[in-house]
Amino acid sequence: MKLLRGFISWIATPLVSICPLCTFTAAFIALGQVSFLFAIARVLIPILFVLISISVFSFYLSYRSHRNPYPFLAAVFGGAILIYGNLAFGASILFQMIGILLLSSAALVDLNIRLSNEKTGKEGKTEQLN
Repeated sequence: MKLLRGFISWIATPLVSICPLCTFTAAFIALGQVSFLFAIARVLIPILFVLISISVFSFYLSYRSHRNPYPFLAAVFGGAILIYGNLAFGASILFQMIGILLLSSAALVDLNIRLSNEKTGKEGKTEQLN
């Protein structure tokens, strides 16, 4: 089970930073095609919700591995803000960008924590009292 948890969190964490919907959204924002995004946003909400749920679950598994809550909390808040930006009436594109930024930052911080733990040899081991 521990191997499965590690595999899922290692696979899903990079997917958050290169989430197809987030990349798609950022590309259209860069091209100035925000109206097209609002037109298809209602169709992509279920897919977006599933992808964000998978990424938050991945960050939870990472949290259980390295016991640092900051990436998990950033992923929860980023996912919530991103969903709010897509669902709320009159919400600006700013909410979507903040959500994408928080999710991407959480992925980078989590990856940094994992790499530093591997260098020091911690890898989620807890000290046992004798």
